[in-house]
Amino acid sequence: MIMNMNTESKNKQLVIDDIISKTNGSPAYMDHHIRRKLAPFVLFDAGLVPMPSMLVDWHSHSGVATISLPFEGVIYHNDSTRLFSEIKQDNSTINKAINNEQAIHSGGAQWMASGNGIWHRERGESIDNKLGLIQSWLLLPPGEEKNQENGEPTYNDLQDTEINQITDKQGTTTKVLIGQFKLDNKVVKGNLTIRDDVNYFYVHIKQGQTWQFDIPEEFTRGLMYVTKGNVSLDKSEIDTEQLAIWYDSTAKVNITTKEDSEFVFAVAKPWPHKMVVNYGQVHSSKQNLEAGTKQINKIGAQLKSILK
Repeated sequence: MIMNMNTESKNKQLVIDDIISKTNGSPAYMDHHIRRKLAPFVLFDAGLVPMPSMLVDWHSHSGVATISLPFEGVIYHNDSTRLFSEIKQDNSTINKAINNEQAIHSGGAQWMASGNGIWHRERGESIDNKLGLIQSWLLLPPGEEKNQENGEPTYNDLQDTEINQITDKQGTTTKVLIGQFKLDNKVVKGNLTIRDDVNYFYVHIKQGQTWQFDIPEEFTRGLMYVTKGNVSLDKSEIDTEQLAIWYDSTAKVNITTKEDSEFVFAVAKPWPHKMVVNYGQVHSSKQNLEAGTKQINKIGAQLKSILK
């Protein structure tokens, strides 16, 4: 049994506000009403779809970070930062630079902080004609430093075995992407990126086992998504491809399953800033949004001249 004790919340019960099943044709699990109440989580999309490949061509972001987790297949990444860097090194290899994609295999993870503006392209290849991917957006704190709202874009990815993780005696594994997790006397810290306001885990739970996590008192917003199997979160049952969300609750959670299952579990402190949204841009002020838009337009013009 996995234990992570916090005396402030161990006697409370988590209050789930909604369990969402994605509908056909829906672009994501969150609409604008949900993301305003669940911030810093502002987008969540996931699913296992029957397709040989996928291409999301060049598009832009600013002010947010994207976290992508392929659980079936491979995703390939390229962005304007990497592209311009490679072209600068050798102008004779523009085509090579454009197609020099970074591959993230099943079980891996990708972090892209868009900062003041980035363009990127994602391509997916399936396994046995099935492509499974989770993507969430996380707001970046105001500022111009690394991994901040108007800072320089950053990118990092980890393959499955590179992610900091811990396995209990029954074989249940917790991948720690962001934040930290405690098992007995051992603390495991996430190595995808550093944030002190978010815990983000991916859990493989064995049949008949219990996964426990004591949510820190101030981490009142959270979500849980089941990629495979079926789990029970206290008195609530969450099935494959369902998303459970809560806006203002902490507790010591007990998650059980009657079959081998996998799920994302993430909690965060409430977002203390405003939200100004324009498609793939989310900022804390109109001024910061305008700065991001200016940078995106500049990068877009450079990309157009390269890709023509």
